[in-house]
Amino acid sequence: MKTFKTITLIFASALVLFSCKKDTDPIFTGDITVNLVSKGATEVVEGEEADILYDVVLSRSFDSEIKLVFDLKNEDEITGVFTLAKEVVIAKNTTLGLLTIHADAKNDSENILTDNQNFTLHLTSVSGIDNTVTLESETVVKMIAEEEISPLTIGQRALIQEIKEKGIDLSLWIGKIPVEVTVHSPADGYITPFDSEFTKSYSGTTIITLSDDATLEEPMLKMTNNSFGLNDYLNLVFRAETIENKEFWYNNDVPSSKAVLQELGEEKVAKWIANEYSFNVLMDKLIFKADNSISYVYENGAFSAPWNAETFENPDQDLSALNLTYDFPLWNDLFEKAKTDEGLREHIIQGGSLNPDNYIIYSTILEDDWSDGNWITPTSNYDQVTGKMTYTFNIDHENAGGYSTVTVSYQSPFVH
Repeated sequence: MKTFKTITLIFASALVLFSCKKDTDPIFTGDITVNLVSKGATEVVEGEEADILYDVVLSRSFDSEIKLVFDLKNEDEITGVFTLAKEVVIAKNTTLGLLTIHADAKNDSENILTDNQNFTLHLTSVSGIDNTVTLESETVVKMIAEEEISPLTIGQRALIQEIKEKGIDLSLWIGKIPVEVTVHSPADGYITPFDSEFTKSYSGTTIITLSDDATLEEPMLKMTNNSFGLNDYLNLVFRAETIENKEFWYNNDVPSSKAVLQELGEEKVAKWIANEYSFNVLMDKLIFKADNSISYVYENGAFSAPWNAETFENPDQDLSALNLTYDFPLWNDLFEKAKTDEGLREHIIQGGSLNPDNYIIYSTILEDDWSDGNWITPTSNYDQVTGKMTYTFNIDHENAGGYSTVTVSYQSPFVH
């Protein structure tokens, strides 16, 4: 019996010794590693609200609560685009915690990134244990620069804030702003499709930013892509006036356009016919007034101004209409070649131009220049409560027989 009791005591002692060797032993002094396991996406577009989540896994548990503090570092020393949880708590006798990295929603006017940026997670402090704790591997999260958005300078952001303090919040319409546009064309044109009445509607976005000429006295924006939502419609107009105009332009009996097309070459002409070239409409100097209107109809010498062979500009600003400009690759190339080619320059002057400005906007819109019954007074309005910005105006072109009417509606995505 005595022998049995002795064996029992020895066995019990062994169990106690074994239990002291468990992972929860607080006197363990070895090194600990932390593994970060992603619970979803590890990147976010600047300006979008999102949480990036990681499971934080210790290589062993302890009989005490452990707190870990993390930080994000970037090679370009960019800060402020992410917010980290103050600390990650690992409960005693467990190995698992949760790290939350938050990106705030913000207006496009607050964007600061010009390109994508990687941010590396660093473990900055540990409390609750004295062990050496290190990350098992490098972990990177990415902030993606928003496409087509050029960040404002510090000075521009300061100006926007000053303008806001005076009562006009331009930031509501800076960035990628959704647009809806309707164009009604009467049946008075001389070429297809303008010889029949039609109404076309378009949806998209316009890229809007602060104008270089903006001041505190004249709050001013500019549209750098798809101005008034008109890229598709005005490309249709331009093509109808040129490459699809087989009667007056795309015709072997028209020497000027024939020479220009020969200069372009068959491949470029084929791509143009197939509508494979971009066409962008730009507009500057939209001045926001205190009465909630926007001044946007200015002098524009689009059609009737004389050609300046040296500068390739139309210097006489004698039309009160939209001061639109255009980015069309074929014209950009032709423009450069014509600077040193007098023959080509002469063909351009005689009617073979690929400058959209030569065909789009023919008449003033501040008064009825057509007397066709379709003229309207141009209007505009912005509402800082609803985020709506609207325009109505006329537009025409070389072979139009009167005015088309354009209705434009923007809805700010940044109304809170």
